[in-house]
Amino acid sequence: MRKKTGRVLSLVLSLALVGTIFMAQPISVSASDSQSFDTFKKTQLSKVYPDIKVIAKGYVQKNGKISTYWAKDTQMYSNVKAYALPSGMTSIQGVEIDSKYKPDKNAQKWQDYLQSKGFYRLNSDFYKDCAYYATVTDPLKIVAYDKNYVYYWSEGFLDTSAGFILQCTTGNFNTVHVPGFYKLERKNVWIDAGKNYVTGSEPASIGTGTISYSAGILPEPGDSATGAVWALGVNKKIDVISAEKVAANNTSGNTYYKVKFRNTSNGTAGYCGRVGTYYVNSRYLNLRLNGETTPEILGTATVKPSPYVGINAREEKDLNSKSIGLLGNGAKIDIISRDSDWAKVYFSGQVGYMQSKYLKNFAYTPYTASVTKLSVGSVDNSNPVVTWEGNSSDCSYKLILGKFSNAASNAALRKKMATIDKYEGTSFTVADKYFTSTSAGKMTYLYVYPQKKMADGAVVTGTKATKIAVFKPVERKLTANSLHKMGNKLYYTIGKSTGGRPTLYSEVKCSTKKNMKSAKVVSRISKGTVIISGLKKNKTYYFQRRYYYKYEAGDQTFTQYGAWSNILKKKIK
Repeated sequence: MRKKTGRVLSLVLSLALVGTIFMAQPISVSASDSQSFDTFKKTQLSKVYPDIKVIAKGYVQKNGKISTYWAKDTQMYSNVKAYALPSGMTSIQGVEIDSKYKPDKNAQKWQDYLQSKGFYRLNSDFYKDCAYYATVTDPLKIVAYDKNYVYYWSEGFLDTSAGFILQCTTGNFNTVHVPGFYKLERKNVWIDAGKNYVTGSEPASIGTGTISYSAGILPEPGDSATGAVWALGVNKKIDVISAEKVAANNTSGNTYYKVKFRNTSNGTAGYCGRVGTYYVNSRYLNLRLNGETTPEILGTATVKPSPYVGINAREEKDLNSKSIGLLGNGAKIDIISRDSDWAKVYFSGQVGYMQSKYLKNFAYTPYTASVTKLSVGSVDNSNPVVTWEGNSSDCSYKLILGKFSNAASNAALRKKMATIDKYEGTSFTVADKYFTSTSAGKMTYLYVYPQKKMADGAVVTGTKATKIAVFKPVERKLTANSLHKMGNKLYYTIGKSTGGRPTLYSEVKCSTKKNMKSAKVVSRISKGTVIISGLKKNKTYYFQRRYYYKYEAGDQTFTQYGAWSNILKKKIK
């Protein structure tokens, strides 16, 4: 209904459309009628209550996301009910509130007016249990909040267009409301006390907090009146969205980190799903910023059970020194160095100290480096020499050799293999004793773990192994049936390499003397076939055969020969 005198709206709606509205007779809306809508006129908070400040923006939340356009979210749209302020709430921020701006079921006024003009609502549940359905597109202007509710100012909403009226939907009419203060359940609102975030995104995390002492998740810093909406146990992780330590809103002197909390478990406390901006006592949260450069950490330790409520991390080696953090039973802490009395620790970007007697289960920081360019670099008396490139922090290497291909992930298999600890150097000759014979030749696996010398002198083995399969050419007996005749030539075929082995080659040497004196290699390879030529008929020869691999290392090529076979006597006919 636009404000035009004599504007006539005529429509006929089927009585079968239960739950909609229908018109008993044609109506006209005059200018004087429109004046009754003045109560719905949008009103800014600053015009009515200039001393009440908007303390935060709010967004309806669903699945941990924020959205400033509620009407597009049909599932949330049907569930987000705005309620009137409680009767006992007579002031906000110390300012007395006129009952006029504490509306309740104000959308009924809109329906009453329509009914007075011949429209009748058949749905008895219309606006029955709330003030209106919150579907505004702008962020909520929050003036107060606690663990259960968010209190905000709305400028009001009314659409008097013919299209709005003719649509006749519950979704439309449930949104009509007058300006005033309303409340929404906290579980439906993401409170942002920092900045106006982009629609659909989450506040960015500047780091991760690890709970060091069982901590309450508070709706306000130091808020003891409303209590925590949840509690997190030690070593639990939480996203931190500001590194600033916010002062408590009471006289405790505590400071708090602003965090992003989204509990999705089915707990019994009744606060599941209250997603948004909350606060955690800074002494109970060990903050690690994204990309933070830390001092070298020797390892981690765990706080022992003790008769005390918690164990302090202090600025100095002094029980009277200021506490930088409180750690409960089972909490883990980074250790920079330690002795029998004190451990130098790292907590929320600060170096501090804890008494060693309250710490247990020390574990060195895992060394996660790995060697690179692991390959066969040369041969020493037919034994492959494996080389690699280490890291600047490597002090030595742990080598494991044997036939098992999955030993890196199987401790039981590693125990069955040869181990060389604290090996110094970046090359290793794999002797024959480390190989296992197979039908295709000899092979073994070599695992190389880098090792690091820690600040206290301990040597820590890396967690990542680099593996290479190492081979020695096959040794097979040479028999008369091994060599096939082709005219005055002999030949045999080399089988294809399998199991990741290098390409296999072979050669034959020949002599007319039994002791192989003055023997010469008389073979050539053509497409996997070894051909022995230059032989004379009716003459007896002695033959030996060997297999070999060829390797390339940079711009060099080298050959790994196997042993010569037995001597075979054969007469060429």
